[in-house]
Amino acid sequence: MAGRRAVDEMGTTCCRAVATLLAALLSLWTRQAEALTPPQALSCSHSWCNQFSRHPQRFEQTTSFYESRFEPGRKQLHEWSCGPAALANLLSVFFGCPTDENAIIEKGAAARGDTVGAEAPPQSGRGSSLAALLESARSLGFDAAVYLMDAALLQLALAEIRVPVIGLLRESAGHFVIAVGQVRGDTLVFDPALGFRLLPEKQLLDRWSGFTLVVDPGTGRIDACGATVASLIHGFEQRRRFLDELTWIVH
Repeated sequence: MAGRRAVDEMGTTCCRAVATLLAALLSLWTRQAEALTPPQALSCSHSWCNQFSRHPQRFEQTTSFYESRFEPGRKQLHEWSCGPAALANLLSVFFGCPTDENAIIEKGAAARGDTVGAEAPPQSGRGSSLAALLESARSLGFDAAVYLMDAALLQLALAEIRVPVIGLLRESAGHFVIAVGQVRGDTLVFDPALGFRLLPEKQLLDRWSGFTLVVDPGTGRIDACGATVASLIHGFEQRRRFLDELTWIVH
């Protein structure tokens, strides 16, 4: 009887845990739905469909989950333009200086003497170099320099100065990303091709080349830059805690 009672109590506890999880998921889904759609959309109503057909412009700002991974940044426009996209996002998102990716591409092409426009890759057949990004940042009025810093120094710099930097990952053709900050041992990066994501420490050690572009936001922008970094890190920390709780319940 004691064994049967223990099994029953265990089953009751599991049911309560599942019920709590479902309630949390329902609450999260409801908040997301309220943020993305008008109140009428929370119930099944033909009037909502009629509103959509009469006023489609009201719903143009709804974004997919894939698109939301890039917010508040923007995906690179071309397959080969991760470098200019990284610099444009660094200046736009973190420094508060709206910058067009194609403008950086064209500026770099003019400096090299290329005759191609923004729609075509550099004549060398390769994407932008770190030197080209350095020159572009300086031409836009920012103090910038290229450093060689390993993964450990990168993590220390991100924690101390809270200013994102652009780094080159070891890929078949190289790939530029923005290193933003630390989230419980992982490194938050903005990948112009994939959006914001966490890079585990082992991957950082394996893939971080060390070649790093550091751009100074200036005294007038440093506080806003730090606030943006803190907000993004906080959001990913909340997400990580939520996923950890899900894992604990499932296992």
